[in-house]
Amino acid sequence: MGDTVIRGGNKKEIIKCETQFHEITYRATKSNVLLETFSRLVDKFQWFRGLALSVPGAALSSLAQHKNAGAYGKERP
Repeated sequence: MGDTVIRGGNKKEIIKCETQFHEITYRATKSNVLLETFSRLVDKFQWFRGLALSVPGAALSSLAQHKNAGAYGKERP
């Protein structure tokens, strides 16, 4: 799904997928502290994600990093 969203170029959808990826990752830790911290900060950093993903190639680079982390494409626990 990430590849398709990135090729589509819709920044809002890319940010949505990025946010979902990180939420899934944090939930997988089963750490309530980490998940609560993420939840409090996510809204504050949406503008920064938009800015960062505006850099040419940034979305593809982010996707590659997620794939290398081994978590891309896995189902929710």
